[in-house]
Amino acid sequence: MNKALSKKLICLVALITTTTSTVAFGQDIKKDETVYVILDENGNPTEQIVSDWISGDKVLGEFKDNSNLKDIKNVKGDEEPSISGNELTWNISSENLYYEGTSNKDLPLSLSVNYEFNGKKVNPRDVIGEEGSFKITLTVKNNESKVKNINGKSRKLYVPFLSAIELTLSNDNFKNIKVSSGKVLNDGNNSLITFIALPGLKESLNLDDVLGELLSDSSINLEDTIEITGDTTSFEVPAIIMIATTANEELEELKGTDKISDLKKSLNELQSGGEELLSGSKELLDGQTELATNYIKFDDGVNSLSSGANTLRDGINTLRDNVPTLMNGANQLNSGAGQIKDNYAIFDKGVSSLAGGANTLNNGINKLNNSVPELASGANELNTGLGQVKENYTVFDEGISSLADGATSLNSGISILSSNAPNLINGANELNNGLEKVKENYTAFDEGVSSLTNGASTLNDGINTLKNSAPSLSEGANTLNSGLQALSNSQAQFTSGVQAFISNTENIRAGYANLDGGIDSALAGATELNNELANGSGAVNELLNSAVNLESIASNLDVIAGILAASDDETSKAQSTEIYNLSQSIKDISSAQQGGISSLSDSVNSAANGAALLQQGLTSTSSGSKELLGNVDALISAGSDLSNGSIQIGDAINALYGGSTELVNGAKQLTTGIDSLANGSSTLLNGANELNENSKKINSAVGLLYEGSTKLSKGTSDLSEGTSVLAQGSNTLVNGANELNTNSKKIDSAVSKLYEGTLALVSGGETLSSGVEELANGGNELADGASTLSENSAKILEGTEQLENGTNELYDGVTKLKEEGLDKLNEEGNKAIDDIDGLVEVKDELVEMAKEYGVYSGLSDNMTGTVKFIMRSDAIKSTKEEIKSKDEKETEVSGVKKESKSIFNKIKEWFNLE
Repeated sequence: MNKALSKKLICLVALITTTTSTVAFGQDIKKDETVYVILDENGNPTEQIVSDWISGDKVLGEFKDNSNLKDIKNVKGDEEPSISGNELTWNISSENLYYEGTSNKDLPLSLSVNYEFNGKKVNPRDVIGEEGSFKITLTVKNNESKVKNINGKSRKLYVPFLSAIELTLSNDNFKNIKVSSGKVLNDGNNSLITFIALPGLKESLNLDDVLGELLSDSSINLEDTIEITGDTTSFEVPAIIMIATTANEELEELKGTDKISDLKKSLNELQSGGEELLSGSKELLDGQTELATNYIKFDDGVNSLSSGANTLRDGINTLRDNVPTLMNGANQLNSGAGQIKDNYAIFDKGVSSLAGGANTLNNGINKLNNSVPELASGANELNTGLGQVKENYTVFDEGISSLADGATSLNSGISILSSNAPNLINGANELNNGLEKVKENYTAFDEGVSSLTNGASTLNDGINTLKNSAPSLSEGANTLNSGLQALSNSQAQFTSGVQAFISNTENIRAGYANLDGGIDSALAGATELNNELANGSGAVNELLNSAVNLESIASNLDVIAGILAASDDETSKAQSTEIYNLSQSIKDISSAQQGGISSLSDSVNSAANGAALLQQGLTSTSSGSKELLGNVDALISAGSDLSNGSIQIGDAINALYGGSTELVNGAKQLTTGIDSLANGSSTLLNGANELNENSKKINSAVGLLYEGSTKLSKGTSDLSEGTSVLAQGSNTLVNGANELNTNSKKIDSAVSKLYEGTLALVSGGETLSSGVEELANGGNELADGASTLSENSAKILEGTEQLENGTNELYDGVTKLKEEGLDKLNEEGNKAIDDIDGLVEVKDELVEMAKEYGVYSGLSDNMTGTVKFIMRSDAIKSTKEEIKSKDEKETEVSGVKKESKSIFNKIKEWFNLE
């Protein structure tokens, strides 16, 4: 905006100042007035706030002022005026007075804003946010005019107001922007449109003729209207700012140029001055550009210096705070290094012991690892054997059942024998009558009876009834001689009884043979089971001892790790950590092994005890079974002999008569044998029943034993995998221990150097402690100075950037002024001056009109005054937000005031009008 303002303001002011003059009034009191006007979107005033600054060369004291303002308020003091109409009486104890008020007086300038959208006139509020083509037309109108007599003619002259207009369009919403007058400046985010106007000047000077042609090809534009066209994607009403002033102070310095010759001379001088101004502005631009470029580097360095100084200060303070800690640490390090040095021999001895123990551990682990397959194989064989025991137990149980059934049958047979004993007695009585016939065959009969007696006494099942009948048998033997005839008659019954006895005995023999085979198989399995469990128990104990040894080794490693950890040497600490981690790993392995192996040992011991008891019981059972089976065989043999003898009895009944005496003796012996048979038979029956019942419990125990054996097999498999991992870890431990043993010799030299270094560290720390305090004080002073330098450098950098921008604008404006204004005026002005009638008179009248206008609110006779008008309208964004509140407007107007003031100050600087 400043660049565009500079070009047009300079050219227009140059034109006016070469043709005008003023009268200077030496007034002691000045009134500088600024009129702030709030406009709506169409340029209509909605509020007017007037600010006045009255100043003098000395204390103002009591004075009179003229003002038509309402709601007057002293803004920088407590004094209040006495008011009489438009006359104000003040009593001020300083050289300055600032007050403000409001007014509804007609303005000397008015701004009209019209909007078209897609070719139609619209209310801008109705098209906010819409897309299309637009045209905004701004027209400035001068409302202050008078009719003056110029060379005998009446001419309408307008008070000369210089006005500058600016509005901003966002590049996000507006494209393809064009203007009929003024300039468009694009800063990347927005398009700034500036327009300079001197409303009424064209009419006052009657420039439609000769001078109008002169200015038509230059950048000077005396139009009062600007049209802005383009496209929008989301229409919004822009904020508009207009600044205007009479600039009468600047015009007074050029009074008295009332001759054409003087005007020509002034044009030539103006051109020469333009050349000098252009040359000076170029040198200023080059110097300012170099200053701005180099100062950026300087400012970067200052910022880096400030940041580095702060960092340095913080670091020094941290160093100072930690020096005591450093000294304590150095002393402790030195003390610890001395202890390491003194105790290194113990450490080296421990490392050697570690290496030896690691080798021993490795050998034990390898031995354990090698034994695990045998344990696993034995467990698998045990499991297989128990499976066979479990599978064959059905046969064993069936044999037990058969034994019980056979014992029952035996008992029944004996009962039959007992029941037939009376018949035997009766037959013996009858046998006595035919003893003579039996005599020849008595030997065979005697052998059969002896065999029968031996077999019956061994069987011992159910002879109670026979025992009760023994006295009758003895009595019958005494009368055998007399009953031989009856025996002969009962021969058929006796023979039938003997055959039944033999048949029952053979059935028992067949059933018991199966039972005996089952007992033998069970005994073999129990023996094998007991042997395997004994081997497994030994292997488990060996495993348990190895695990305990591991725990002892881990404890030794902890001692070594503790010694290394006490050292301040980082390598020793690292080795200490590795050794400690290794110790913990070994402890974890040992703990897990001891727990698993203890459970395994308990299971194996329980199984071994059960197997031993089973083997012992089966051994006793097998022995008794063999003896019983032999007795049954003898009984069967005796029964066969008895059968053969009974057949021969019929033929030899007479021979029996002769041996009746011996039969009586044999009957006595038979009675004794029957007692034994009865006892043995009862015992056999009870044992068979008990064996039958216990066989069911044995079956359950065998099932549990088989289940435990299965778990044992799986456990040994897991143990095998664990010992493999343990073996690998043991090898690693051996390698590490050997390496540690080797490196420990090198540590001895390093420890000595460490001790010497710590002595030097302690000495250097003391020197450091004394110097750090001084360094900290200097660092604080450096940081404070750098911070101050950085803050001021930033302000200077901002100033250099602003100065560079202003210098660029000045150079562009001066170049344009000379090339398009001054040179053109000098060349063509002389040709046109002769044709300008009454120009000097018009200039004089314009100066007088500007002087007479004074200020907007009123001016007393003893004051001089200047006035500036600052008008603005608010933007209406595409979000259709409402116009800001009155307080917000006043705040923004104040901001505009500061901006406008800087613009006019720049104009004064360019023309050296200060």
